[in-house]
Amino acid sequence: MSLVATLICLVFALFLLGRLTEEAVRRYLIRKPMTTKDLLKKFQTKRTGLSSEQTVNVLAQILKRLNPERKNVNDKMHFYLTE
Repeated sequence: MSLVATLICLVFALFLLGRLTEEAVRRYLIRKPMTTKDLLKKFQTKRTGLSSEQTVNVLAQILKRLNPERKNVNDKMHFYLTE
């Protein structure tokens, strides 16, 4: 199975689970700036049913699609979206 097909299957599975979706990440980032560590805490592997590596990869893909604004606070990169 190609990498693209694997990612498509993974995103579809996540959509069915209703946990780690683009819309869910968007809601968090509109509310307040968050680091990737903060986001990963919100989408723990227990809730998503994914391995840690899969969760990180899917979150990275979602952040690339959303292309949120970035700012450094105390030498930590925070992502945020404006409405």
